[in-house]
Amino acid sequence: MIRINLLPYRQQLRKQQIQAIVYQGSAIFIAAMTIFAVYTWIASSHVDELNRNLHAIELENEALKNKIGKIRDLKKLREEVQSKLSLIEDLQRDRFGTIGELNTLSNTIPNNVWFTSLHDFNSKVLFVGHAETDQAIVDFMRAMEISGVYSALYLRLSQQVVVRDANVRRFTIEAQKRVDLPKNSLEGSHP
Repeated sequence: MIRINLLPYRQQLRKQQIQAIVYQGSAIFIAAMTIFAVYTWIASSHVDELNRNLHAIELENEALKNKIGKIRDLKKLREEVQSKLSLIEDLQRDRFGTIGELNTLSNTIPNNVWFTSLHDFNSKVLFVGHAETDQAIVDFMRAMEISGVYSALYLRLSQQVVVRDANVRRFTIEAQKRVDLPKNSLEGSHP
């Protein structure tokens, strides 16, 4: 029987198979490394782009914060100006009210009544003065009520006193200012 030695042939086949496996493994490794490098490069460029976008958003956020601060300052300034305008409007409105009140007083005061003082407490007024008779005080109070400028008139004091050798009645009248002044009470009081 003839024996053929197949051992070198098997070794050579085995060597070729090992080389094929090494080449395939190397090719797979190189392909995997290439894919990993490409993926890393793409991810890195994406991260860089995101960082640039983040930086741009942060700059825009700072600019918006500055604008918001300016808007808050402008709102505060507007509120201050609005309160000052409101105060000016109130003063303007009250300016003619006081003139109208004094005009009404000068038109309603009888000849035999005169004031020694007049105290204005925003919504209340205190009249202190002298009159020749009690009837003159009553006439004055009725005229003030009819004028519509004052309401809730109250005679706090009426007493006999001597002023420059004349017997007169000293009086103190408390009155409430009307908030809703009639238009005819202020006629002729401003231009």
